[in-house]
Amino acid sequence: MAWHIVPADMPGKPFAVIDGNGQVAGCHPSRFEAVRQMSALNVSESLDLGDTSVPEPRQKAEEAKPEPRHEPPPVSYSTSHTSAW
Repeated sequence: MAWHIVPADMPGKPFAVIDGNGQVAGCHPSRFEAVRQMSALNVSESLDLGDTSVPEPRQKAEEAKPEPRHEPPPVSYSTSHTSAW
């Protein structure tokens, strides 16, 4: 839906945000605030939220098995070698 900013007849709030049918979404004291609302309305309409229900967890936390840890092999430091220096 197309949103527009038009002059409002409301004292102290001269900027109105309206839709394409002329329905007022809100009146604001500054054009900046009206633009913020218009932007938020445009973003909210562009989002396709689809199904917003929360899915059931796959497992209960106490039933979940910890993933195996992949640790590097231990490092061995040998002092028995002789140096060429």
